Amino acid sequence: MDGSNTLAADHFIENRVVEGTRQGYKGKLRTMSIFLIQNGLYEYLNECITAIPVKVPIPFNIVKDMFGWIGTNTDIPIRSKRIKLLKEANEKFSKQSREASMTEEELYEEEDYDEDMDELELDEQGDIIIPDGPLDMFAAGSQTVTAKTMQGYKSALKWLYEEKRIVFPSEMDMMLDNFIAGYTRKVAKKKQLGIMSISEGKAPVSFSGFCYLCKVLMCLIPHFNLYPWKISIFGWSFETMSWNIMGRCSNVNSLMLEHMDWSEDCLLVNIPTHKGDKSGDSIS
Repeated sequence: MDGSNTLAADHFIENRVVEGTRQGYKGKLRTMSIFLIQNGLYEYLNECITAIPVKVPIPFNIVKDMFGWIGTNTDIPIRSKRIKLLKEANEKFSKQSREASMTEEELYEEEDYDEDMDELELDEQGDIIIPDGPLDMFAAGSQTVTAKTMQGYKSALKWLYEEKRIVFPSEMDMMLDNFIAGYTRKVAKKKQLGIMSISEGKAPVSFSGFCYLCKVLMCLIPHFNLYPWKISIFGWSFETMSWNIMGRCSNVNSLMLEHMDWSEDCLLVNIPTHKGDKSGDSIS
């Protein structure tokens, strides 16, 4: 049998998920790796944590703890803080890998003191002082990830199981469904109290905003090597096309003459694939 046929089959299987979605899943798996590193669960991490850092299968109780951490962590929704968390986790993982290859004498020299202890307030006996005030254990009064994002974390984990050809446990699937259902209600309560924004994702452009953008592009005058005429012409036509067909910019960007046709005095624009129809069933 020709091995190229197997490669072709694997190629088609891999393309069941588009590249943009795949990259989004990898980003969520990198966020999951922060939890694993912070809790010293290095056995569920790959040596290279920049690509796909997480190893599967992961035990039920660890997955449950991990999603509880995601649902109560107030740094994950903020990109800059999430990047900082990931950087710190990578440094800790690299240090742990280096320490695993060090001798006992070298390791003793490295462990002079814990820098994190400098930021803690201690009493006369050397015990950590717990600050007064209410403890928001479940982040009920803070902004956390949206319900849609939480669903994305589950999808990323299931995708990884499928990539590794491992059956996703039905018990874990049910637990995560119940978790997301309860988390969605909590997010709705936060929106009602004004803790989180009502809208999720991108906001649509208003008609006045569309008119303003068109006017800017129409009146764009070249200045030396900046803003040549082609930018004005292309930008104006691209913006008008996006508005008239109510299409996303990625759909308009991929349009070709073969996708256009006439019906009586109307110009028809056929969009082969879009976000809600990746396989193009709507035009077949």
